Amino acid sequence: MDDPDGPDPVFGTKEYKEYTKALMKAYPDNFPAKLVQIPKTNVETLEEKPYEAIYTYIRTDCQRCHVGVKGRNRRGDFRGMGCAACHIPYNNAGLYEGNDQTVKRDETGHSMVHSIQSTRDAKVVVNEMVYSGIPHETCVSCHNRGKRIGVSFQGLMEFPYGSPFTADGKKQPKLHTKVYQFIKDDVHHQLKSRDGNPEGGILCQDCHATTSFHGNGNITGTLLANVEIECSDCHGTATNYPWELPLGWGDEFGRELDMSKPRGVADEPLENNQRFGTLYPAKDGYLLTTRGNPFGNVVREGDKVVVHSASGLDFEVPALKSINLQNKWQNKNAAIAAKIRTPEHLQKLECYGCHSAWAPQCYGCHVKVDFSGKKTAKDWVAAGNTHFPDGHTAESIRDGKPPVAPGVASGKTSENRSYLRWENPVLALTVKAGSDR
Repeated sequence: MDDPDGPDPVFGTKEYKEYTKALMKAYPDNFPAKLVQIPKTNVETLEEKPYEAIYTYIRTDCQRCHVGVKGRNRRGDFRGMGCAACHIPYNNAGLYEGNDQTVKRDETGHSMVHSIQSTRDAKVVVNEMVYSGIPHETCVSCHNRGKRIGVSFQGLMEFPYGSPFTADGKKQPKLHTKVYQFIKDDVHHQLKSRDGNPEGGILCQDCHATTSFHGNGNITGTLLANVEIECSDCHGTATNYPWELPLGWGDEFGRELDMSKPRGVADEPLENNQRFGTLYPAKDGYLLTTRGNPFGNVVREGDKVVVHSASGLDFEVPALKSINLQNKWQNKNAAIAAKIRTPEHLQKLECYGCHSAWAPQCYGCHVKVDFSGKKTAKDWVAAGNTHFPDGHTAESIRDGKPPVAPGVASGKTSENRSYLRWENPVLALTVKAGSDR
């Protein structure tokens, strides 16, 4: 893959495009101009180049979440590929629940219903239940590894045991090939919100609603490149509403900001939101992300911030400046931290550095790639690039089983660790090279 049209994003505001190009110039390694396919591990030269064992690890494990393939056929991991990876509903079991009598009900690998999920205008009906938007479970079918952000958002942590037991005394069924213990879900996921708001959490897409899903036309390789939203984009700070903050506030760019230049709000959402998304009344303007794109679903109403969720619910966001002006802090420590130490806090820490109640911590993580005995594993890169005349790829489900595929990699990966824990997250400062701090 290459990027023949250059560094200019294909859509976004003028401010966003300028911000992105400056970011690309400052961090070129995060914005490659082209991508090449990961090579296979050469077993013949592995003794001289043992580091090439990583190629098998990436091709047989990491790449199963990329949307060029449907992924492995395990509970919680069933999904479509390409656009269908997000927009077609699957249940955890991969079983069909619709009205088409030609689809087997006991055969895994099928979508839940023949429908499309996207905005609050696209309703999905299954077993007389109606919902709109893309459920967390769709996102978590991929985002359960790495930082574990998806399962952590739901309050779940990997657990070495199968308890608590089910109603019939059995261990929990595995999800993503693991069992989980519920700790505490993220405040945005919880059903109970602040007074005056409806019952029900917000969806992943309600915040990640700009370029995070479909990209901006450039090749990106890291979170720094992709994620253009910050907590302050909706909550502001104790001294500033979101529209009073400059562009770049809270972003990990590392440049000086001019506080005398507020970002303001937008009169219209992005063109792609207007064409494909649900249009909401602008009220006093659409809020902007820290990089300059408008949220099509987050609006200003006087000094209030309202999020229109794709679920169909509308939420008022607690604006920190309003809380400060009305002195409605939940505790004195919060007031002191927000009012007195806010500048220092926000220059050194992300908001969630303190506002995360817990974080999963995995110590002594080890990866083994075993090439003995001619061991092999599923090669997702090869599978996703192998196409058949009927439209299937080498990992598509047919008659309940994937077809015989040429996508096989030498070696088999396994993972282990010393122990797990959940406690207060470990905090660390990022220090520039040459700094005396």
